[in-house]
Amino acid sequence: MTANASVFRTYRPAEGKPEDPAKWRPMRLGVADLYRRSEVSQKSNNRYLDAFATLDDTTRFSELIRPLELPCQYGGRRVRALRPFEAEDGALLVALLRGEFALKRIAQP
Repeated sequence: MTANASVFRTYRPAEGKPEDPAKWRPMRLGVADLYRRSEVSQKSNNRYLDAFATLDDTTRFSELIRPLELPCQYGGRRVRALRPFEAEDGALLVALLRGEFALKRIAQP
């Protein structure tokens, strides 16, 4: 979800005035509107998955990654292509996907 939750609306009384009538008001980032945020997010996910379900694409994976397998220019120099299905590059990708390379936030004293 976007960091600007106020573009979404939630049905609630005014903040700090529970006796006020409920109206559609801008969604807040705090936990108070968490239930409504989960509803909005779930509906968004459902629309996204429904759109994917209607795709009729028979493109093979190897065709999709073909641009990765072409050499390119970087910093004015030619660089070799990535070859994920060959032993050398495949081993590199498998190593990078292992858990010990996941980024972690280290607590500062």
